[in-house]
Amino acid sequence: MNGPEVIVLVGVLLVAGGALASRIHLPAPVVWLLAGVTVGFIPGVDHVELPPEAVLLVFLPAILYWESLVDDCGPNETPDSLLRRHAELEAELRSALLADKRNAVIKLRDQRRIDDIVLRRIQGRLDREEVRVGRLSPRGRLKG
Repeated sequence: MNGPEVIVLVGVLLVAGGALASRIHLPAPVVWLLAGVTVGFIPGVDHVELPPEAVLLVFLPAILYWESLVDDCGPNETPDSLLRRHAELEAELRSALLADKRNAVIKLRDQRRIDDIVLRRIQGRLDREEVRVGRLSPRGRLKG
């Protein structure tokens, strides 16, 4: 099979497989996989030649367009809301990391590996870092 025949066959399989999947309540990729395996056993379809231009011009744009629609964001999210959400997650991760650092330093003091002077210096640095993270966080903006 050559390029145009393959494109038409794949298109028909995708549409028919999607319709069949919704009727039999199976995920569409499972039906498409089974359809592809079945088509592979048809004589004459065992050798397929698809030019690279067909992949670049037909399949890749369709895949990229679909992925842009079904990304992890909702239909009403804007780039600004995504950036804000990522900034909030980063601030939460940094805060969790700071809490772990505080626990580790206190554990070192309890094990007598560091003294109270070193503990206070490290806690001061962690406090400054926590203030900086709070200023970067969209939710925890500090005044000033």
